Amino acid sequence: MSGCRANLDSDGNKQSRRGLKQWMIDFPSAASSPPPRRSPPMGSRQSPPPPPLKESPPPPRRSPPPPLKQSPPPPQRESPPPPLRQSPPPRRSPPPPTQSPPRPTQSPPPPAIKQSPPPPPTKQPPPPRSPRRVRSPPPEQSPPPPPMQPSKQSPPPPLKQSPPPPLKQSPPPPVRQSPPPPNKQSSPPPPKTSSGGGPSSTGGDPSPTFGRVRSRVPRAPYSPFSPRTPTAPNPPPPPPPRKINRPPVDPRSKPKPNFIVIITDDQDDVMNTTHPYYMPALNRHLAQGGTRLPNFLVSTGVCCPARVSAFTGRYAHCTNITGNSYPSGGFRKFYEQRTDREGWMPKWLQGAGYRTALVGKFLNAYFPSTGYMNETTGFVPEGWDTFDATTTGTYDFWATCFALNGGPDTCYNGQYQTDVISAKAAKLIKEMSAQGDPFLLYLAPAAPHVEQQTGRRFGPPSAAARHRNLYANDKISIPKGANWDLENPNIPFGDYDYHQGAEYMMEKDRDLEAHYLARLRALRAVDDMVDAIVAQLAASGQLDNTYVLYTSDNGLHLGQFGLTDGKATSIEEDVRVPFFIRGPGIPGGTELPYQGNLIDIVPTLLSLAGVPIPDVVDGLPLPVSSELTLAHVTGLRDATDAGFGNLLALTPQHYSWMRRDAMILEAWDSDGSARTQDVVFKVLRVCTDFRVFADSASGRGVDTAPGWAARFVPAPGLACYKYTIWCEGSREFYDLSTDPYETRNRIKDVPPRVMDRIDGVLSALIHCRGASCRSPYGLLHPGANVVNFTQTMNSAYDTMYSRLFKFAYRRCKSVYQTSNEPTWTQGIGPQP
Repeated sequence: MSGCRANLDSDGNKQSRRGLKQWMIDFPSAASSPPPRRSPPMGSRQSPPPPPLKESPPPPRRSPPPPLKQSPPPPQRESPPPPLRQSPPPRRSPPPPTQSPPRPTQSPPPPAIKQSPPPPPTKQPPPPRSPRRVRSPPPEQSPPPPPMQPSKQSPPPPLKQSPPPPLKQSPPPPVRQSPPPPNKQSSPPPPKTSSGGGPSSTGGDPSPTFGRVRSRVPRAPYSPFSPRTPTAPNPPPPPPPRKINRPPVDPRSKPKPNFIVIITDDQDDVMNTTHPYYMPALNRHLAQGGTRLPNFLVSTGVCCPARVSAFTGRYAHCTNITGNSYPSGGFRKFYEQRTDREGWMPKWLQGAGYRTALVGKFLNAYFPSTGYMNETTGFVPEGWDTFDATTTGTYDFWATCFALNGGPDTCYNGQYQTDVISAKAAKLIKEMSAQGDPFLLYLAPAAPHVEQQTGRRFGPPSAAARHRNLYANDKISIPKGANWDLENPNIPFGDYDYHQGAEYMMEKDRDLEAHYLARLRALRAVDDMVDAIVAQLAASGQLDNTYVLYTSDNGLHLGQFGLTDGKATSIEEDVRVPFFIRGPGIPGGTELPYQGNLIDIVPTLLSLAGVPIPDVVDGLPLPVSSELTLAHVTGLRDATDAGFGNLLALTPQHYSWMRRDAMILEAWDSDGSARTQDVVFKVLRVCTDFRVFADSASGRGVDTAPGWAARFVPAPGLACYKYTIWCEGSREFYDLSTDPYETRNRIKDVPPRVMDRIDGVLSALIHCRGASCRSPYGLLHPGANVVNFTQTMNSAYDTMYSRLFKFAYRRCKSVYQTSNEPTWTQGIGPQP
């Protein structure tokens, strides 16, 4: 089966004109009406730009970190406001204190918050003596300490900081918003509120599907801050410059675009973390100035497998990096496999004449203090001209060390990690713009991941000094929906809920609320970084020729289904992440419900750069512009043997975001800890116009009023369904259009002929590679021009699907083994 290279044949001009005509079909609002505007920030205070980068000399040589002192969390001096029980908030609005129904298309303006002027910064008095160590922030009045003077024998290279010009930050102009059109049929009803203040059910169900968890035990909240003390290490000599052979560039050719990819750590997209009130610069530059995908997913919801997928464009079962720690994943697994030599985004772009740079987090346990460290000292993966990855202190936001091009560590004690990355990024943009070559810049701050400061347990992330009191006068609360504080018996580690003393010791609602607030504060520095990057691109004359992408490696649950903060499951909080893109040809102020995935970033960038997409890539170009829509359709044609014209003219699936409708989510005990034992599952997530149930939102008001595809994702005629098989045998089926919080398992309600299709498509994806991942229907219907789930429901295929072998795990294993996951694609039973 051919790959998905975007090559046109002799009638390429005709196909291009067809693509432009299709663009008018796919995006009618962009041609006939102004782009939608989202709710303006609600009086957010503009924070000053981050302080200039001050580099502290590194320690003499890396050594294993001191053993962690396991100490209980200290009490907070001040208690956050009492937890609020409320209905799910409208999409993209901060959680209101009272109930309000979700919006179908636009969220109403956030409720006005009465704010008092912030008091002048004062030095906090020391806390009372206590047997527990109290973590307090460094004094706000004291600026970061000056860099220590290096020794004469081995001076490090000075970091010449070229900060971008200061930005004049002003709130966006007020947007006149009219109330959304009534949608009595398709909007999911808000959950009912019990006498105790918590939502108890959704829809018309008299009671929740899952039982209540046990009563809470009071415990002191966790403090997210601790003091910082700079050190004065002896710096080692700098590494020699790396020489990269590049193909010559024809000066007469059209300049290739630049790419900046920003990927945060553990930032979900369903708890309002990217709302304009919390991240105004992101929304001003990338939402109003670009396109947002609210239905964007990660296939494996933990850091290392997701980041490798973002680099390679391949599912975790294709890279065989399935966890965060060795032997199933982590940097050591990447190093032993030499995944970079198999081909990945930086290497492919570098071969096309791009300069490539990475700043921030690479993979879990990069340069760890283990027995194989001497083998990997100085290691830089293939494809990078500048590789400035974090090493020691990746999760210590005030003492992070970087190893430039595999050289010795340079530590920035007393400086906030996100600000350090922002300053390095501005310097690289200025330098690479002056060199004249197109560039790829990959930026990876660790925020808002939980923080592990030296000698302490993991806790909520700390904020930059200028953001420590941000939102102090606001009533901010976790958005609580129907799955809040409920127990799902199908989640294997449901017993590890925060009522029983979880890993981070957050046993009370107010501790979860404090963690949520700490995440928002940590993300504000990321928002400042977005602002600074756009300003530097404009100052360098590259803004109009640069694509800027913003996303995260996975989401996070924070009290949903009674679970403390964590990830690795298949629930929407863990697998739904933000995605924004701006650049040449990308329409502004647009939201598309297309079901995207991290594996789609690589083919998207390669298509925009004019680089053929290798056959090993599992993803497809995201159809967010006319050029990318044509590349997306071409990839589907190659993967399904379907006619090019048939794909363009499909009805009723004439929307570009409906063309690839199925993808797989997968996990193998991915967090690598006893806490996630038996978290092994396969998920088929299908977004289609086929109605599995009569009450699915896809069948209501198609083309007249938007239905709900998934949680607060408005889409005409689209519904998303999620089918999960756990390794111990339990199964779940959720209609996300009517049950966006996944509280009503309808596995027994699915018609048998539909269930046959669901099992068959999932089996086609479990061991897929390349083209079969882009479209499983090419395996199921070779040469039959079947390219979506709706077409499989033809009664002519009933017998074929009913005879296919149904997937089931042989055992629960924490590694990917094809023999443990039998499917019909391995030759078992009748074949299509």
